[in-house]
Amino acid sequence: MSVMDNLMSWFDDIQHIKTDNAHTISPLIEQEWVDVKEQAKQLCEDGEYDRDDYLSIENKELEILVNVIRKSIDERKSKSILVFAESKKMIDKICEALRLAEIKSLPYYPDIAVQGRAMTLMLFQSQQLPVMVCNNLAARGLDTLHVQHMIQFEFAKTSVDYFHRVGRVGRMGQRGAFVTNFVRRPHDVELAKLIAQ
Repeated sequence: MSVMDNLMSWFDDIQHIKTDNAHTISPLIEQEWVDVKEQAKQLCEDGEYDRDDYLSIENKELEILVNVIRKSIDERKSKSILVFAESKKMIDKICEALRLAEIKSLPYYPDIAVQGRAMTLMLFQSQQLPVMVCNNLAARGLDTLHVQHMIQFEFAKTSVDYFHRVGRVGRMGQRGAFVTNFVRRPHDVELAKLIAQ
């Protein structure tokens, strides 16, 4: 017996609703793609960075992110920006780069106590905290009605993760939602091409 059959037997009036819009991006969401690897490579060719200096490239990537966030706050008047990264280490590096740039942010990942995550989310939802830096923990199940800008500093590993992340913006017909995708690995480029189709 399938899950739907079980549900139908338990609830007399259950209705199965199917939509073609699942795992699609709202046409109200504007997207931009930032080829971080290419920008870092150009800087290396310009002589500003040593090709072998990984930390310099990583710092440049963080600088590019800070500039994207500052532009979002200054030009788009964004009050709630969600930044996705994969690891706790990178989330902490992003928060530190934002602190140095005097942009308020807090991390949101499983190692933070539930009370700390709840406080971060409350500050973010009330737009007292302009930037929340998180991993996929925040991609599903959070009520994020007011997110204006979602940034994937580290690109999602699957298309489903991507759609859940993008699903944090443009909710309930919200207009002016914006997504910035940082692309740096061949996998990111391939996934970006599939999503764009």
